[in-house]
Amino acid sequence: MMLLDNELGMIVLFLTENSIPYEEHVELKKKTWIHRGGCARYFISPKDTLQLQRICSWLYLNKIEFDLIGHTSNLYFVNNYNPNIVVSTRSCNKIEIEPSYIICEPGVGVIKLSRECVKLGVSGFEYLTELPGTVAAAIYNNSSCKSNSISSLLESIDFLRTDGVIEVLRPDDLGFTYRNSLLKSKHLKGVILTVRLRRVDSDPSYLMSIAESNKKARKAIFDNNVKSLGCVFDNPRLSLFHRIILRFCAIFYRLVRFRGGSVDNFKKKVLLRISGYSELEPYICDKSMIIYNWDDEDADRLFPLYCDFAKKVLHTSDLEIEIKK
Repeated sequence: MMLLDNELGMIVLFLTENSIPYEEHVELKKKTWIHRGGCARYFISPKDTLQLQRICSWLYLNKIEFDLIGHTSNLYFVNNYNPNIVVSTRSCNKIEIEPSYIICEPGVGVIKLSRECVKLGVSGFEYLTELPGTVAAAIYNNSSCKSNSISSLLESIDFLRTDGVIEVLRPDDLGFTYRNSLLKSKHLKGVILTVRLRRVDSDPSYLMSIAESNKKARKAIFDNNVKSLGCVFDNPRLSLFHRIILRFCAIFYRLVRFRGGSVDNFKKKVLLRISGYSELEPYICDKSMIIYNWDDEDADRLFPLYCDFAKKVLHTSDLEIEIKK
């Protein structure tokens, strides 16, 4: 929906009066994790939680729709998506480490937070040291690594509701399940202003060893591809037929001893070919077929085909990412 002239004037006036930084006509390709998206009429970057609260409260009060983003490492903005207003939390990145709690603004990066906690010997963060995104997004998605989720570390959040009321919510209020929450399912709507995490001290060297092991495991899967949003889908379930085919591929690969490539790449090629999706080969990760790489413009064209592949071959439609279109 296009903004009216009077709404445009009101927005600029409010931002100026409250000294809230903003830009006009911003290409989202220059702002998003995988360099995708159209043009945002206003790109607003509050400097702290107070400014974030003010602008979001004002937008809610005036019933003006907006997109709230962090690092966008879990968001896919299609290239023809041109939002009126984007509010970014990336500058809201202050951390306070207290004796019993860690208090974060919503834009704190999980990688930075986790590495600092591991160095200090704060347990529970050693599995999250390579997880991209902000702490608020991690709460929103109940981000996890192996069997460890950020919800297990959460004490409470300060939450701005769409009616302008700020309330303190605890884990039981957020309905956490595996990589999901009432926030992600849209049953709770609003903005996370502050995140409080429990501090439990442990041996830093022990935590560092776990963090390093986790870093190597993640690197092996993602191969440092920065144009990935992590796992696009959840709960893949190959049919027995396809599992047998992949097992045979692994045995055949080792017997023939192909030069170049890898057994994972060979298995992926065979599965895509027999299922009729060979065109997707350059964009699907070798080690995990629920990871998709936006390496070029064709990746956008083929993404609907990838979703079809996930539904028909991987037997999953459970999206892990959010798509803005």
